[in-house]
Amino acid sequence: MPSRNGRPWGETKNIRFGLIVFHLFWCAVFAFAQMPADRKEIKKRLRSPQTSVRVEAVQSLDKLDKKIALDFAEDALGDLSWEVRRGAVLVLGRIGGREAVALLSRSLNDESLFVTGTAVRTLAGMGDPSVPERMRTLAGKGPYAGRVNALAVLGILKDPDSVDVLMGLLQDRRALVRANAVQALAPIRDPRTFEPLVRLLAGGNRRVRAAAALAMGELGDPAAAGPLSRRAGDDDPSVRAAAVSALGRLKAGGCEAALLAGLRDPSSVVRANAADALGLIGDSRHAEALARSARDEDVQVRIHAVRALGAMGTTTVLPALVEVLRDRDIQVRLESVLAIDKTGLAGPETIDPLIDALTTDWFPVRDEASMILKKITGQDLGPAVGLWRAWRAKAGMNQRD
Repeated sequence: MPSRNGRPWGETKNIRFGLIVFHLFWCAVFAFAQMPADRKEIKKRLRSPQTSVRVEAVQSLDKLDKKIALDFAEDALGDLSWEVRRGAVLVLGRIGGREAVALLSRSLNDESLFVTGTAVRTLAGMGDPSVPERMRTLAGKGPYAGRVNALAVLGILKDPDSVDVLMGLLQDRRALVRANAVQALAPIRDPRTFEPLVRLLAGGNRRVRAAAALAMGELGDPAAAGPLSRRAGDDDPSVRAAAVSALGRLKAGGCEAALLAGLRDPSSVVRANAADALGLIGDSRHAEALARSARDEDVQVRIHAVRALGAMGTTTVLPALVEVLRDRDIQVRLESVLAIDKTGLAGPETIDPLIDALTTDWFPVRDEASMILKKITGQDLGPAVGLWRAWRAKAGMNQRD
């Protein structure tokens, strides 16, 4: 049967099909010919033997069409250089969307900590609603590194909907998975986690015990004071350090004995954490113990003890802070000056030590000391020790040589 133009229908169909193919062919040719110069250039640079060139090319992928950029970024995630892979992670975060989330999730298994760390932060900061669900899935199964890093993302997200999954992982056979599940639960502060944390606190793995102690401090339940005080005497110093730190966050009564014992611990980390904890509690009855810690052999312990004394803000701590102004370490002297200023207790008895502090070689100490002297005396003489001593002599005070 002839068509309206007089040709057989079969011949007309073949002609139409041929015209369509011809049209599509030339559209493709035209599209390739009109390929943006930046896309051509990026594709060329992504194949460069020089790592720096490939890194720069990856960083500019978000200038392209999203689908093309995703394809290039996926290829870059398999690059031999961790710098290129990390660049791909960053650009995927800027591109966004479920496809980017899926690719980023694969990067959680990367062999480079630089790449996985960037992927964790990128996923947590994307704000994509598909991220929590995908992280919960990855945390429950898959390669070990990916599970641990997915838990790190959930910990940053503080997603309440993840509590059931995270509590289930507290029974995982791998200690690091259990510890990271605890860390992810801590900022959510769900009261259902208290009893499981108490059990983990008494468990056999030191990493899990330390994580559980810190999580109980985050939870803020005063009932945790007893279990934490017992862990303050743990055989492992990392657990003791975590326990005393958590006790400080609780600010619960009845735990001071464990913290005072912590000031005498063989580990300097435990001693520093115990000083911090006592500063948070703020009971001036512990000022004498902290004053002794301000003379500790370890500089970090002295720094934390001085900060704790400053946090108390009572007149009983002032003599200890004045004494520390003469510490052999400039950082300790700076912390002492800052603590004196923080308490608001600086007076005539602090003028001599503060003038002496102006002789230090480190400008921050001199600057802070001169500002406090200005508050006390009303004189604006800057950090010049000679001017202050001349002013003191003229004022009829006891000049110090």
